[in-house]
Amino acid sequence: MNGSLKVVQAIVLLSFAGLFFTSCGGNQSTLASTTTSGTTTVEPTPTASEPTEEEEEASATIPAGYDASQLFVTIPDSIAFQSLTSLESLYSTKCSFTSASVVNDLVCNFEVGELDLFYTGMKFQFNVPANACKYIRTEPYWYYNHEVGYGPQDIQITAAKNASGVVTTATCIVDGSAPYTCTTATPPTSGADVTFSTSDEVTVKCNYDTSDEEGGKNCCAGKYRLRTNITDSSGITVPTDESGKSWGGSLGNCTGGPGKHSWDLISGGIPSGAIERVLPNTPRTKIYKVISTSEATAGAHDNIAVANYFTRNGLHTHTGYGPQSGTTSTEPYFTTPISDRSGTKIRRANPFYSFECLDESFETNYRIQVMVQEWNTVANLQSYMATGVSGTMGADEDRTAPAFCPGIPGEDCNNVRDIDDLIMDEPLNGTYDMSNSSFRSDFFPRADAN
Repeated sequence: MNGSLKVVQAIVLLSFAGLFFTSCGGNQSTLASTTTSGTTTVEPTPTASEPTEEEEEASATIPAGYDASQLFVTIPDSIAFQSLTSLESLYSTKCSFTSASVVNDLVCNFEVGELDLFYTGMKFQFNVPANACKYIRTEPYWYYNHEVGYGPQDIQITAAKNASGVVTTATCIVDGSAPYTCTTATPPTSGADVTFSTSDEVTVKCNYDTSDEEGGKNCCAGKYRLRTNITDSSGITVPTDESGKSWGGSLGNCTGGPGKHSWDLISGGIPSGAIERVLPNTPRTKIYKVISTSEATAGAHDNIAVANYFTRNGLHTHTGYGPQSGTTSTEPYFTTPISDRSGTKIRRANPFYSFECLDESFETNYRIQVMVQEWNTVANLQSYMATGVSGTMGADEDRTAPAFCPGIPGEDCNNVRDIDDLIMDEPLNGTYDMSNSSFRSDFFPRADAN
């Protein structure tokens, strides 16, 4: 190994002193440099390709503390993380069904270092004993990156112009509503999905189409009929009638997370669960890989694209949002939007990494839902592993740094944002007040935007 490579490695080790930073691989021949959010990571390029999921499944072993007779999900031995996997709120209990299990539905927390997730990604090992399941289903974590919705299906515009060709009055009917002034600040519920503007013409824009904004997307789905009656200053009215017009977007155009960047089974842009048959009298090991945040999102500055943990405290109130106003959810808005602005139901995203055991009648007999939570300091992780008590959220820290953090004095312990940080940032604070339209874009991560 040459001297310059030793210098690079020494710098990396000194920069991340205090972290259990490990890597694995074969001989290293060249260095690759990647710039992400102002940070340049220099990484060795392996001479051999990474094994496929199928190859890892064939060589997988049962990790220490688990038994081959148990149905469980854990981090495989092939990925060397300083981590903790456990049942939710039971830090000393493994994420596993045993013969003594009474419930058949588990939620588990996997505590993984924030830099490991950002730089390396994640792997899951789903162990299925012989004859425990007829089928297994795996579904990735995914969310809506932007506000999504369906545009109205029928729009009628009646307008008048003066001698200069400027629109003087404009009345709209949207999906059978009572006629209203098109540009009013308080449209009826059915008109909440669109915004009209007037000058020499009356134009309509779907509120879920932000493609003209920096980092925006067209997330307005559906088709519509547009009828207009425009009267000029001489009293001549010209009618038009256009059917089958498209709003141009889709819900699938605006998803993020592993369901977008680490999953192959996608229908209409939306991730679908993968179902596999388990052979009789044959155990099954399923390996699922999730690429790192730095690979998933160009210019990434958070771990939302991999770490899905959020505080499930029921405080995410969906306020001022059409006919669903006041509905309370235990999930962030970008995983359970409930409805769009006019009240059209929106498909629920999946806030978990889901692993299920199915019988031949498509019933779920066992389910494990995993939440990956990043930890910020080794001391916090060790405290949580020993006592179950650490920071404000498991082994994680909230967005405010503690008085002391190992390493350079004054450095934040929480270096990379996660979902809880997003929820607590202004203007959210756990409450989604949709009545303030200027805040709406802040309710969504806008990660995986490229």
